[in-house]
Amino acid sequence: MNTFTEYEDAAAALSLNLDKYTVDGLPIYYCLGVAGESGELVDKVKKAWRNNSQINIYETLKEVGDVLWYLTMIARFFNSSLQEVAELNINKLRDRATRLVIVGEGDNR
Repeated sequence: MNTFTEYEDAAAALSLNLDKYTVDGLPIYYCLGVAGESGELVDKVKKAWRNNSQINIYETLKEVGDVLWYLTMIARFFNSSLQEVAELNINKLRDRATRLVIVGEGDNR
């Protein structure tokens, strides 16, 4: 795959129509998936840190991929794309950096 669009299309083909699981119009299955897979990612880092051992980069990146898949499905659920999400994020961070509030707390700082 050369682009995020190609990735998104391939990921969507494997979605098994799980976007039907919604609560109040939100893609609950995908949101819970992000939480679960993020937890698995963090657990790998935690165990490597606790055991003072090398992290298995390949296994860790597979968890990052699982998080990416769920994020892709959320973006598509809202008729968006990873490209748009990435652009929104960079624009938000650039705005915060310009206003010298990139470090801090709160969504709308």
